[in-house]
Amino acid sequence: MEDIENQLSNLMNNKNKQRQTLLITIFIVLFIICFPTMLCDLYYGHTDKSCVLNSAQPLNLTLKDYLLVSGYFTLGELTLLFTYIIILLYGNEFGITWATFFGTILIVLAYIYAVVWNIIGGVIFFGYMDNTTCSNSLFNYVFASLIIKYVFCFVSSSQSKNND
Repeated sequence: MEDIENQLSNLMNNKNKQRQTLLITIFIVLFIICFPTMLCDLYYGHTDKSCVLNSAQPLNLTLKDYLLVSGYFTLGELTLLFTYIIILLYGNEFGITWATFFGTILIVLAYIYAVVWNIIGGVIFFGYMDNTTCSNSLFNYVFASLIIKYVFCFVSSSQSKNND
């Protein structure tokens, strides 16, 4: 009888370790993917003087606004994800239930916001502002990051439809 209890205990410990490893791996992968974009958004938003302040009428937004909001939004997402993983790893059942409930709502809202904000960024960059005055590095970065962000939004949307 004691042997069976030990085996069950070992099995539960292995499942917990696998869950911890999976959650930490997910966070690390997302951090590696999101951190460079966040860092570059904030860097160019704070330091570039070539074209980020060009007005994008009629939106009354600048590329600087887009880059800074995008960078800080990504920082907020990573912070919330880290908090959520900590709650899943070390929280009690009540905390995990509420974190999952609010986490699901925040993920949906963040996805909708990210799609809309990236569309606005594309409209600003490709439509309303004179991007010929941008430095080559900023132009190339914004062009590539918008494409990458659109692809991630499309892939996320496709995966959520497949899960339904």
